[in-house]
Amino acid sequence: MVGYGTNDSWGNQSVTGVGFEDTMNQIVSRLLDAGKVPILARIPYSSQSHSTLPAFNDVIDRITAEQGLPCGADLYGWFLQHPDQLGDDGVHPTTQGYARMNEQWGKAVLPLYPAVAE
Repeated sequence: MVGYGTNDSWGNQSVTGVGFEDTMNQIVSRLLDAGKVPILARIPYSSQSHSTLPAFNDVIDRITAEQGLPCGADLYGWFLQHPDQLGDDGVHPTTQGYARMNEQWGKAVLPLYPAVAE
């Protein structure tokens, strides 16, 4: 499970300006080369300094689709709908927010374990 990009996008950075797509492709390639199946989370919504975040998540969605990877947790969607679970800085989750992040990961990977899902 890969959660990456919050710091890259901080301060309204551009995808190309920070080399985000190249870095994500390198991470995915290295994991695949090691016999692992990467699962990429969408970067969590933030109410501060992250107006370019959707472009970063577009890269994650595209790489996931192009590589045929399982979908990871949609942390952007979750915190967009539950901004009350972000702390005063608008980026770091509250204790409740961290618990919900774990739940979102659980829901994302549960289909990979059919015996457990039954």
